[in-house]
Amino acid sequence: MNGEVNERINDLLDKGASGAKRKAALKYLGEVLEEDYILNLPPQRPILKALDTVSRRANIEPVVKSKAKKLIKEYGL
Repeated sequence: MNGEVNERINDLLDKGASGAKRKAALKYLGEVLEEDYILNLPPQRPILKALDTVSRRANIEPVVKSKAKKLIKEYGL
């Protein structure tokens, strides 16, 4: 895991972040998960944990929550 991934996880989990910032972070993290899947690497646990946290929060945009759930279902173990 690199600094860019950590930064995007923080953007996703930031309670004060805008919807656009969360969507951009979600898109980037989804691309990382897809890349790992293509390379036959296990999914990065911190990303999956952040996605799970976002999918359970009440004050997150519905689009972000549903995309997070979809990524967990698609790339989670």
